Amino acid sequence: MRRVRARLAPRPYGRLPRMVVNGFPKAGTHLLVRCVLVLGGQHQVDLVYLHRRLRERVTRDSLLPPGEGVPLGIGNPTYFPTHEVERQLAGMWDGEFAAGHIPYSDVFAGLLEKHGIKSLLILRDPRDTVVSLHYFILSHPDSSRHFHLTRTLRTPEEQLLAVINGVETTNERGPVHLRSIGERVASVMSWLKTPLNYTTRFERLVGPQGGGAEEAQQAEIAGIARHLGLSLATDQVRVVGAKLFGQGSKTFRKGQIGGWREHFKEEHKAAFKRVAGQYLIELGYERDLNW
Repeated sequence: MRRVRARLAPRPYGRLPRMVVNGFPKAGTHLLVRCVLVLGGQHQVDLVYLHRRLRERVTRDSLLPPGEGVPLGIGNPTYFPTHEVERQLAGMWDGEFAAGHIPYSDVFAGLLEKHGIKSLLILRDPRDTVVSLHYFILSHPDSSRHFHLTRTLRTPEEQLLAVINGVETTNERGPVHLRSIGERVASVMSWLKTPLNYTTRFERLVGPQGGGAEEAQQAEIAGIARHLGLSLATDQVRVVGAKLFGQGSKTFRKGQIGGWREHFKEEHKAAFKRVAGQYLIELGYERDLNW
């Protein structure tokens, strides 16, 4: 009934396609979700990421080994049967979206193309994402990652270094799997070259309330809208921008741009350059490794 009411509700800016809202972890996924909601999109399942919903529907015995099926999740991907993922995507109505942290795969991109589903991706300076992820892990004391960072590593500096380099171990809370920041970024890079996807940046979408620029925010909102088949007037773009920041996420610590400088010491810079320095250049966050 909720879905029917949502479908019959007037669209504030026009009809929307089916969508996947994708975010690099701690890059502002909820900010992008908020943007799509303000534009008139509807969550297929409120505040439940696509891979979490599938975890509820698929038995552990049905999960596949790495390299098979569809990977969902970026820090520690789970491989799901293709037909299960397709069933979820095909079940969406126009204007609905599924949200998640989804690495690029030819299989998943093919499913989106097959069903006419648009993709949106938000990225952020990867250095800021590792700082945010460090805080996020520390805020979840029941997790095996928290146990590893706080019981095995002695200082915040060592903990941040582990988030940069990645972790693969086991403790009394369970296995700890966390790809290096380089592996995490590499897993989404092909989305940037995929025509059905539009890539935005946290730094541009967050706007002046989050330390960004209003002009850049308006350009991103207009670009997202165009990708979804909407044509917004300048005053409509401003209205959308005014409703974006600081709503809808308990995990949104604060919208800070460049906060990594307060946390990175020389050892963190060296480690980051080693595992992901080239991606900063490819993404336009640095011109070279002299930072």
